[in-house]
Amino acid sequence: MLKRIIMFFSFLMFSLCIMIFSLNNLSTASQDKLSNAATSQQSYKLKVADIRGTIYDCNLNPMVNNHTKIVAAILPNLNIFNFLSNTVNKDKSELFKLFSSSKTPFIMELDQKIEYDGIECFNIPVRYKGIIHAPHI
Repeated sequence: MLKRIIMFFSFLMFSLCIMIFSLNNLSTASQDKLSNAATSQQSYKLKVADIRGTIYDCNLNPMVNNHTKIVAAILPNLNIFNFLSNTVNKDKSELFKLFSSSKTPFIMELDQKIEYDGIECFNIPVRYKGIIHAPHI
């Protein structure tokens, strides 16, 4: 009787050890796949501008939001850094600081629209342009 109990217990321990090792192998093999899947599924919201409504005078001429500026949402990588350093009139050290400080997309104001992979340009209305007397009215 004691011999049967020892055999049953040793068989149970052996099967549990095999199950633990197989689960460990499955988890380490799929860890890279799971990490790549999580990276590809993540999203990022980038707030480009706070746009307020246009105020009109009695003749329906807009008093604010008359002018626009170009703002670009840029995905930081080396190809875009090289492209922008050759095309934009900004100091390369400023561009390098922008690109090295963030791993997520960021916003930069540009002089003209640029068409390139990883750069999305937007026309944003400027609330007040120049000196305006009593803008709070």
